[in-house]
Formats: sequence, structure tokens, C-alpha cells
Amino acid sequence: MKIVITGGPCNGKTTIINALRKKGYFVVEEIPRKVIIEKQYSRYLDRYKDEALDLQKDIYTAQISKEKDLDKADELYSNIMFLDRGYVDPQVYCKHLSGYIPAEMLYPNVKKYGMIIILERLPMVDDGLRRETDEEAEKIQQKITQAYIDEGYNPIFIPIMSVEKRVKAILEIVNTIENKTENKTKTKAIEKSMQKNLMEV
Repeated sequence: MKIVITGGPCNGKTTIINALRKKGYFVVEEIPRKVIIEKQYSRYLDRYKDEALDLQKDIYTAQISKEKDLDKADELYSNIMFLDRGYVDPQVYCKHLSGYIPAEMLYPNVKKYGMIIILERLPMVDDGLRRETDEEAEKIQQKITQAYIDEGYNPIFIPIMSVEKRVKAILEIVNTIENKTENKTKTKAIEKSMQKNLMEV
């Protein structure tokens, strides 16, 4: 099951992902940061709209490629996988920058997410890559939230608190949903067995 941890700039996603990794969970690090570094995009992309759009397209392509690999692994192992952002995020950034989502970034051929977790934003910190103002970051946060809702998801919101408490809250939610899913599976199996027995009588 793919679980996306997302939200606007500077909300602690990477910190939470790293904490989950230390606890032994399978995690996928933030793809945008890797793409920016590997393809040597400038941090001043906000001045060059065309290049900024190219960046989001590259991020989307890398995200979809990674998720297809994850989907294959999920079919084999059914593991919980925590993702630092999902494919919806670069779509949001494209629309934020240009007012539209390029055609090649629509209708991704990947499995749906099992859960969307949105972290409440923290105060903005300049890490050498971010260029958004606090006001713009809040707008992106709202747009990301709405985009996942529009995709049919019901995001779960995690407030500002210590890293340990955030991780604990996330794992409690995941375990609760996992238990419900397991109980539904068991119930369906029992019903199927009962129907089979009745047919044999």
C-alpha cells in the first residue's frame, strides 16, 4: 500500500520520512530534490517559467517511473510504502506556475494510493532550494490539499507537534486502517466459505 506524506513547502515531510525509515519502514525519498540536483536545475526557476515547467515535467516523469516499480513490488510483497510526495504534487506546481496541467501529465497509469497524509506547515526555512514566500507556500498547501480531494481522496491532516508525536499519530492511523482492511478480508473469506458450504448441502 502506497501512503503519501505531502503538503506545501516546509512542512516537515522529509523529517517524517527519515524518522519512519529509522523505524524500519520502507520509504521513498522526495523525488523533486533528486531531480533538481541530478539535472542541475537553478534555484532561481521562479524567474524562468518555461524551465520551471520543464522541471515539474521531469519530476512527474521520475515519480511515475518510480511508482510503477513500487506497484510491481506491492503485488509481490504487499508492503506499506511511505512516499515523500505523490504524482499529484508536480501537477499542482505546474498549474500554480502556468494555470494548466500539461496533457502529458494527466491520467497516470499507476495504482491508487492507500492513504494521503497532509502535514500542517512549519515556519519557512531557506534550505538553498526553496524560493517560495510564506504566503505562496500556504497557497500551494491549499492547492495540494484540494487537488487530492478532487482526485477522490480524503486526506488525513497531521498538526504541528514534535516529530515523535507526528510519527506516532501516523502509525496509529495506518494500523487502524490496516486492521479494518484485514477484518473486512476475513469477513469476506468467511462469507464465501459459508456460501460454498450451503451449496454443497
